[in-house]
Amino acid sequence: MKKLVFNTIKYLLFFAVGILIFWLLYRKVEWQELVSAIKGLKYYWLFISICLNMMAQLSRTLRWKMLIKPMGYNPSTSNIFLSVLVLYFVNLIVPRAGEVARCTVVAKTDKVPFTKLVGTVVVERISDAVALFVFAFFIILSQLKVFKNFFIENPETRDN
Repeated sequence: MKKLVFNTIKYLLFFAVGILIFWLLYRKVEWQELVSAIKGLKYYWLFISICLNMMAQLSRTLRWKMLIKPMGYNPSTSNIFLSVLVLYFVNLIVPRAGEVARCTVVAKTDKVPFTKLVGTVVVERISDAVALFVFAFFIILSQLKVFKNFFIENPETRDN
């Protein structure tokens, strides 16, 4: 009974904080302008955007699951997917705290040790950085003429 009361208070408190944040953000919005802007949307672009975003999240889910599996754990894909969505939600409130929240969700739902999950996140971030540098290197290499022309046309960018 005590746990039920605590959980109820906890959820009501978070709900109230959410309403307060929503009110603070949107208290000065002209609602008629918002409604007319929503009516003018091209919904197929919104649909395409949502589909592509969900595919990206699913890709991230499967990649993280592949990093967890060799350690002898088999968390459910749905729990990992939801934890990735939690990551983005928490990052809206506290930047970079989403990674911790993601690990916490999977640790609680699938009984994978938190420290091992943090290790997989570190590996994931390192591989992301390496991939970014490789892509940047090849992009710069393929566009050397563009960079050269830019520096020729903008002499103020050169060191004296």
